[in-house]
Amino acid sequence: MCIRDSTDSTVRNLNGATAFKFSNNSTTGVRLSNLNISGNQFLNSVGNGTGDEYAFVTLPPGTLSGENRISRNDFVRATSGQTIAISWDGLTRTGTVPSGLSITDNYFDGYESSIRLSRNGLTTVSGNTFGTRSGSQGRPATGEELSLIHISEPTRRYAI
Repeated sequence: MCIRDSTDSTVRNLNGATAFKFSNNSTTGVRLSNLNISGNQFLNSVGNGTGDEYAFVTLPPGTLSGENRISRNDFVRATSGQTIAISWDGLTRTGTVPSGLSITDNYFDGYESSIRLSRNGLTTVSGNTFGTRSGSQGRPATGEELSLIHISEPTRRYAI
């Protein structure tokens, strides 16, 4: 699947659905290349289910092709719903293999775990900020795990 762009849109009150579900289980999914989710507002989303396979953005397990980016978006969950904003399990990537994914300059609010990555190799995660309803903060909270990713200090805050 080649997704060119999901850019500069506003989606409000998404209820009972997973927005970007590229996988139905922990071991299989679509072939994904050159994903670009940038400059969007996803506001008051409820979603459907909890856990890795029901994240707002569920990337397919395994290798991503090309350059994939999730940047400059607002992910704001309603008072209930999905617990994870972005989830990806690279399955076999080691810490020295570039993942081809960057998650940068996004704003997250209301998720217990805003970004959940595992076995993903070298992935750029920087400039993201977290609202007061987020389990994720500038520094990892109890129960959050990091797997060879780069986290920098927040560079901006949004008013929603």
